[in-house]
Amino acid sequence: MTFGMDISNWTVDDFVLDPDFRDWVSTHDLNLNLIWEQRIKDYPHKIREIKLARDLVLNLPKASYSMSDQDLRALWERIDETTDAIPNPDAPEVAKIFPLNSQSTIKRMDRVPVRETMLRQRHKVALILAMAFLIGFLVSSHFGEVNLVEETPLVFTEHVTPLGVKSTIILPDSSKAILNAGSKLAYQENFSGVAREVFLEGEGYFEVTSDPNRPFVVNAGATSTKAIGTSFNINAYNKEKIGIYLVTGKVKVLNKELNDSEALLSEGESVALISGKLSEKKRFIKEKVTAWTKGVLFFDDTPILDAVRVMENWYNVKISLTNSPPANLRVSGKFENETLKNILTGLSFSSRFQFELKGNVVNLTFIK
Repeated sequence: MTFGMDISNWTVDDFVLDPDFRDWVSTHDLNLNLIWEQRIKDYPHKIREIKLARDLVLNLPKASYSMSDQDLRALWERIDETTDAIPNPDAPEVAKIFPLNSQSTIKRMDRVPVRETMLRQRHKVALILAMAFLIGFLVSSHFGEVNLVEETPLVFTEHVTPLGVKSTIILPDSSKAILNAGSKLAYQENFSGVAREVFLEGEGYFEVTSDPNRPFVVNAGATSTKAIGTSFNINAYNKEKIGIYLVTGKVKVLNKELNDSEALLSEGESVALISGKLSEKKRFIKEKVTAWTKGVLFFDDTPILDAVRVMENWYNVKISLTNSPPANLRVSGKFENETLKNILTGLSFSSRFQFELKGNVVNLTFIK
């Protein structure tokens, strides 16, 4: 078995008849997955045939009975004769971009526009599944009950912190995650995957239990942060600017949109994904980054609009601005378990604004 096999002219039935392809679809072999992922990269125009072949392989009967190559070829001749009669309109179809999931290899690679009509594809899929169902019925009638290849659906656990609330979560491996207000964390139930993989929206602080055999991976926007045993903070409220801050240990940060772009962080270092690119590594003040986990609101030369967003999250309020603040206006201050009124009072003197509180609505009027 080689990576460089030429599949440029393969048809759907060529894939179905290939033993390596059938093994890849029917098993969870890491080496096979790497080989077929590379083949899809080398021949992206074959993604449609691969998807159709996969559907057929998953629905063919397994167990004691298997179709001969001759029978499979005859089946495909029947399907091709039928689909050849289907009209072929000129309208192009563009393949969708799929997120990472249980069919990650095919769906992640399914990013190439393909000129193939949707009507033709739907007819062919319908015929494939109908043929597979008929074969399964005939086989079960003659050979008893057979098992079909099925994928076990993934079950995810999800934690959501509403605005104004922070929460601490003990994960299945005893790692700890602290979620800031307005954040969400999802992971496969009981960490049953190969890696301990979580998906973050918003901001989270993680203290990871060491397990060298199962890395801990946090996916946030277009970043993937891999650790074994360490603690770090990720701020992903703004997908255009995601910050990763390593408090202890080491982590590797990957830009998933540019697979060759990564950064290895040591304790006290940070990196940011800004407009799709990883920044240079920088040092940071740990107290400033982790203050929120201790109930401390910490502004350190923070742009006023960023400070407004933070206060909206922390106190579940809507802040409106009357008169635009100066473009270079920044605020500083450390507030521990303070009321919003006290914080606004403290900031108003240096930032030259007046404020009005009405329920969960706040208006800031900047003095010209």
